[in-house]
Amino acid sequence: MQGIDIDVKSGIMTSTQEGDDGNDRDISNTGVSTPDIQSIDRPGQGLRQNNGSETRQGATETKGESSRTSSRQFDPIRRRSSDSVESRNQGRDTRNRERLEPLTPGRIDTSTPRDIILDATTDINHKAGAAARFDANLEAIRTLKHIEAEERQATPKEQSILAKYSGFGDSAFNDAFTNYHYRNNEAWERRGIELKELTTEKEYKDIERSRLNAFFTTPEVINTTWDTLRKFGADKIARPHVLEPSAGSGRFLGYQPADWAARSERSAVELDELTGRMVKQMYPETATYVMGYQKAPIADNSVDIAISNVPFGNYGVNDPEFTKKDKYLTRSIHNYFFAKTLRKLRPGGVMAFVTSRYTMDAPGATRVREHLAEKADLLGAIRLPHNAFPDTEYENY
Repeated sequence: MQGIDIDVKSGIMTSTQEGDDGNDRDISNTGVSTPDIQSIDRPGQGLRQNNGSETRQGATETKGESSRTSSRQFDPIRRRSSDSVESRNQGRDTRNRERLEPLTPGRIDTSTPRDIILDATTDINHKAGAAARFDANLEAIRTLKHIEAEERQATPKEQSILAKYSGFGDSAFNDAFTNYHYRNNEAWERRGIELKELTTEKEYKDIERSRLNAFFTTPEVINTTWDTLRKFGADKIARPHVLEPSAGSGRFLGYQPADWAARSERSAVELDELTGRMVKQMYPETATYVMGYQKAPIADNSVDIAISNVPFGNYGVNDPEFTKKDKYLTRSIHNYFFAKTLRKLRPGGVMAFVTSRYTMDAPGATRVREHLAEKADLLGAIRLPHNAFPDTEYENY
């Protein structure tokens, strides 16, 4: 498959961030081994800076950028320290609550509700068959309904059950949904009926509508992302504000190293109501907003680390924060998440996203790439192999 490069070589693109003394420091020569950096369509190489001039008008998104036919990649981007802000703490969520020591996997805490820490025993078994994962989803929904009926917070054991929820995007689940018609498969028909019985009409319609982007990210991809951020020095921030803007079931938060998570202020945004309610039960210490990203009250210049597997597709987002001249940034949802999150990052903040390959490859997204290059420095990019997301049958997405 073209465009795949998973060689690991030494090399980091030069970037700067603010040091404790207020001066910029170079993090390009850290001496760590990092994945080879891919170049993007810049005249010269990478993204073109506009040197303060207006970007050209009239570029359009390329037709055929299907949401299901793009190759995903991981892009860590650091916002430039030169972007001016009134103060480092402007708009930051200052909840001023004291975080406890990190909760280790398997530990039972019966006092204060705590954010779950994911590991091989508490996470989705992504190597399990489709039937087992669908049944785990049903058990998670059943458990959530039980907890909510009793108007209480989930126990650690219940959190582990909720953590097995992987969404319903897997094409192997198709026979459970009536719009695909049952193929004389009584077992999947039974599962589909049980799902309808467990959910309200709105919840079920939301599940059907969200199947396009309801895929889970493997632990290997998530852990590698956190490891890369650590190599870039993001773990040196004393009390970082961490944002997962397309949280799903919150697995990027769950795999944040426990010592790092214990001193982080964390926020999550999830559009799907059912999944968002699960996130609130699994991550009670995290500020969770169950709504579209465009409505979430995340202040600009308030985030140190943004990390997520963002939705991708050739459809736009109606966000009133983007004026007419900026509307081109909202035409494809994956690019919108980049543009929106750059506004949320502090100067020197880092964004690490899994995205569609069209963020870098689409001819119609040239202006988007120019905007990103103007506002941030590209630290690196990795082309992920076609089997990085096992719950989809598409190999070139």
